[in-house]
Amino acid sequence: HVGVNDDTNGNAVFQGSLAATTINLESGNHNSEDSILTVATTTTATTLNITGTTGGETADATFTGTGNIVAPTINITAGTAADADGILIAKGDVTATTLFKLIDSTGNGDSLITLSGTGDQTITGAITASVAGSGNITNSNTGGTVTFANAIGTTLLETGTITTAASTKTVFQGAIDTGKMTLDGEV
Repeated sequence: HVGVNDDTNGNAVFQGSLAATTINLESGNHNSEDSILTVATTTTATTLNITGTTGGETADATFTGTGNIVAPTINITAGTAADADGILIAKGDVTATTLFKLIDSTGNGDSLITLSGTGDQTITGAITASVAGSGNITNSNTGGTVTFANAIGTTLLETGTITTAASTKTVFQGAIDTGKMTLDGEV
């Protein structure tokens, strides 16, 4: 946990790059114990796990990559309470060549990906869902083109909602299986 006790959000900022075999970011088990981790430049790991609280509380886990993120396996997991989210905010390229999974269960929080860079971004790796209709993806980058190089969702396990904000440019190069699309900007 990045949080320091049972009622305080935790916020850690790496001013340089972050390299590790496994990065586990989990929120605490109290409504006010969100865990927030920001990396100013490149993040490199074998596995990146982002997990909302596993208690009955509503704490989020938010990982913000300002630079590129390279991790063959990325798991973004919703917490077990309805408002406990696992959140990846990417401002650079994201490469997850082995597994890029949005993990949810009925009645839980959400697993979320937000792309909010200011230049071109490429998302490499098929994005999959653990439950049909869960896991949301948002492109809010108005300064460049966001390219999804691989598939999003599968026929049996579609993602939840894909949203592209006004003034964004989005390119989908793979198949898309999602429950809902809200498309503004250029697609």
